[in-house]
Amino acid sequence: MDLLDMVNSFIDKGYGVINVNDHVDVQKGNKDDDYDSDDDGEDSHDVEEIKDSLKRLFSFNGDEARRKATLQVQKACRNVINDNPSSSDFKMQLMACLRDQGFDAGLCKSKWEKNGKVPSGYHEYIDVNINETRYIIGVSLVEEFQIARPTESYTSLLDVFPQIAVCKVKELKMIVRIMCDAIGKSMKQQQMPVPPWRRHGYVKAKWFGPYKRITSDESAAKIMSVASKEAIGFLSFPGRSCYKSQRQDHVGNKLNFEGGNLAMVMNGAT
Repeated sequence: MDLLDMVNSFIDKGYGVINVNDHVDVQKGNKDDDYDSDDDGEDSHDVEEIKDSLKRLFSFNGDEARRKATLQVQKACRNVINDNPSSSDFKMQLMACLRDQGFDAGLCKSKWEKNGKVPSGYHEYIDVNINETRYIIGVSLVEEFQIARPTESYTSLLDVFPQIAVCKVKELKMIVRIMCDAIGKSMKQQQMPVPPWRRHGYVKAKWFGPYKRITSDESAAKIMSVASKEAIGFLSFPGRSCYKSQRQDHVGNKLNFEGGNLAMVMNGAT
């Protein structure tokens, strides 16, 4: 049984099968957005299975291109002025730094309209194409799945997330499906409704719906030029589209790479 079948076996009882196509149609019905299960308890064995599946999805699994891209993203993050991974400025600068390193990186902008219980939304993320394979980059991806009053079991799933995640589209789809299902279970046990922005239909629209991809150095330079005017104590390097701080301590400590997360980035989850 491969990983896709394993994931389907324990999260898709009554929910159908994960769609592994690159795009999803957010205008279609979202019947899987309502978590409806008679199982209110948490089986420790099931939780461990889910954690193991997440670790496998985040690991490199012999994908050398993915490993190298992850290491380059880690290095590029140190050259970004903005220390907020969710900001547009951070993502634009990170994309520009990766392109400076020779990667076919792009800033992707997805946007969708309200449909049923799925509210309208907008999201930006970075992707990179390597050997005709598309990878999606997530810095602090765990923030996309944080919820109020999480159960202990759900928190243990968040602990699996690395600081930097570089995933194929199919892998990220499986991660999203696992986590949205876990959100439904956690919030049901806490007798809380799932907020619209944490439902599966909304979350999957962020990465798997139609998007516009920006790759031009001109677009990157324009946005980063605005950022550099607002920054104090930063220098630009001629011929480069990413900037470094004059304060070395700021550059070296913008992202808090915990020991466990760094080990996962360097070696892959086990």
